[in-house]
Amino acid sequence: MLSKINLIRGIGVFDHTVGSSIKLSKVNVFYGENRLGKSTLGDILYSLASNDSKLILSRKAIPNDLNKPPKVVLQFETTNGRTSNGVQVVTYEREAWQRATPACSKIYVFDHSFIHRTVMTGQKLERQNSQNITSFILGEANVILYRELAELNKQLRNERSKLSNLQSQLQTQDIANPQKYATSPLPNRSMEELQTDVNALRKKKQQIATMIQNRSAIKARRVLRIAGKQENFTPNANTINSTLASSMQDIHRQTFSILNIHVEKHVRYASTFKGWAEQGLDFLKNEFCPFCGQGLSEDAKSLISAYQKVFDRQFREFGQNTRQTLDRLRQPFPLTDTKSSLNQQHQSNKDAISLYTESEISKNLNLRKLIKLIDQKFRKILVAHTDLSTDIQSALNSWTPLLKRKYSVPYEPNQQIDFSRLISSMQTYNQAISEWNVLTETHIY
Repeated sequence: MLSKINLIRGIGVFDHTVGSSIKLSKVNVFYGENRLGKSTLGDILYSLASNDSKLILSRKAIPNDLNKPPKVVLQFETTNGRTSNGVQVVTYEREAWQRATPACSKIYVFDHSFIHRTVMTGQKLERQNSQNITSFILGEANVILYRELAELNKQLRNERSKLSNLQSQLQTQDIANPQKYATSPLPNRSMEELQTDVNALRKKKQQIATMIQNRSAIKARRVLRIAGKQENFTPNANTINSTLASSMQDIHRQTFSILNIHVEKHVRYASTFKGWAEQGLDFLKNEFCPFCGQGLSEDAKSLISAYQKVFDRQFREFGQNTRQTLDRLRQPFPLTDTKSSLNQQHQSNKDAISLYTESEISKNLNLRKLIKLIDQKFRKILVAHTDLSTDIQSALNSWTPLLKRKYSVPYEPNQQIDFSRLISSMQTYNQAISEWNVLTETHIY
């Protein structure tokens, strides 16, 4: 143990202090007023315990005499077991301790600096304070174990970091599961053979990626449009014939038969009777017939009353509805597409096909056959369109005069028109369009 402080020179307030006459024990208490050197003495002893010469160098002598460099001489009693073995002197000079504390001796300094080092650093609650308090509570032996555990934890973290780095390096080599890879058996093939296989797989992967990219680009391309729109003239043709055949006789046959008898017997101006019939009995202003001049008996008046109910309401409505239907049928067979629009659609479709420049498609012999078939089917559409246009005009030539006549006298029936040729041409045209669409859907999609 430390038994005597033989000399302290040139450190703090100790100019040249000799304490060889003071015998120290295992536990020593130093006390005194401020600025008498208690802290300096504590730093000197702790400097030896921690082998830290900075604690002494920071304690400049007051006044500082360069002829008296810092020096400390401490005397220790060494023991062998329980028996005193001798004396050992430890000296500080030339800015370093020349010998360490004897193995049988340890120095513990409890002073103000100890509080800051071990318990509280400054005036704030910091992590270092918690660590210091923990170390103080655990004691020296347990602190050693604690530091060993902390070092092991640090090493474990380092090893985990290295393992993570190795896993990252393995993943850059396309190894998805490093753990499975580490436990897998060693390959029985050479590195060159394995590298050849890897290169082949990478090439295949690139080919597949290119195919996927090409397919995505192909899907984004413009698709083929339907070549022309199919027509349906049958409803209008049927309406025309039903309108031509319509008359008031179908609605009021009995009334018209009586009216015809009256016209044959009594009407002198039959040609003007039609106007009278359309306007009802607006001309009737007295009890005499406005055309034959006869007096009207009670039976005749009853008959005229019946006429009035028919012509003043239903006949007018019939004429009005018939004319509305005829107005709607002035252009009964409009063609949606012209030859010009059909040619534009066909050219647009051929342009869309030309966008498929991939060798797998452009070098396919079936593609040339398909383009040839598309041209053939389209020419068939144009021929059918010409025939249909001709038959539409022929049907209009038959229909227009009858439309004018029926419009003038809606209640008179007219002969019906044979639209069979027009309907046949329409069906041929629709069939040509259907064949074109089926061809493209079968081969393109």
